[in-house]
Amino acid sequence: MAQRQGWIPPGSSAGGVLGLLGLNILHTVGVGLACLLLLLPGLYVAARWSAAGVILVAERASPTEALGESWTRTREWVGVIALVLCGVFLPLVAAGVALALWTDPGSTSVGAVAGTNLAIALSYVCAWYVGMAVYARTRASQEELEQVFA
Repeated sequence: MAQRQGWIPPGSSAGGVLGLLGLNILHTVGVGLACLLLLLPGLYVAARWSAAGVILVAERASPTEALGESWTRTREWVGVIALVLCGVFLPLVAAGVALALWTDPGSTSVGAVAGTNLAIALSYVCAWYVGMAVYARTRASQEELEQVFA
């Protein structure tokens, strides 16, 4: 997706699997710890770090640099991003509530597990697209940078 947007050249291997793995571990632990406080701090941290994956890939940043840069860039947009993330993860929450209400806790049916996994997968794909949109909105274009350093 970043190549289609022209953020990285075709054929470039930006980010790397280990970088993405490290970023996802840090992101999950950070958002998880914030969610332990309450859901709102977790949502706030998730919104502030929403562009980190794209920054890691498009700008060849380390996982910690990507998280820091995402935190800096999303300062003005945190409320809007949080609302969009609520909409993205609403199907996941609905699937969890439906699973809790309409299934027997002692049994695990294939349909319930498949439905929950589908909701999780779709939510995370949508979250990646949110990250792409946040990155597109908050990145500095090369022309602007060239004018600043000219």
